[in-house]
Amino acid sequence: MAEVVREVSDLISSFSKDIGSAKEKQVNSEFLKICNMVGSPIEQILYCALKTMCKINRIDDIKIVYQYKIGKYRVDFFISNKKSVVVECDSQQFHERTEEERRYEKARDRFLQKKGYKIFHYTGADIKSNYKKIVREIIRYALEREQ
Repeated sequence: MAEVVREVSDLISSFSKDIGSAKEKQVNSEFLKICNMVGSPIEQILYCALKTMCKINRIDDIKIVYQYKIGKYRVDFFISNKKSVVVECDSQQFHERTEEERRYEKARDRFLQKKGYKIFHYTGADIKSNYKKIVREIIRYALEREQ
């Protein structure tokens, strides 16, 4: 857990420097509280990165909901603005990836797709190493106008 706190703290520090060093301590404190509201380490990193990127870019009208319920399923993140996207954080460390679990995830994805949801899956390793790219991808998609 200490590794997670360090990784999240490093992430927050990186983003807060983008906002401005005068506010760095305030931003670190605020976002560390926000990140601690979320479950697994990779979910903390992604949630914090999403919230921070929105703050940096002054995107106030994007909705980011953790553990959102759709039908009988719960998704890691539901993000919406002009378009909606479901984001799933897939980590070998926190999921055993049994056959039963894979079947459940496939059934959930089919249900969500039938309901018209776009689903983005990211691995824990990808979130840790490419969180800025991932967050940009998610936010860009949510801000796109429907065709």
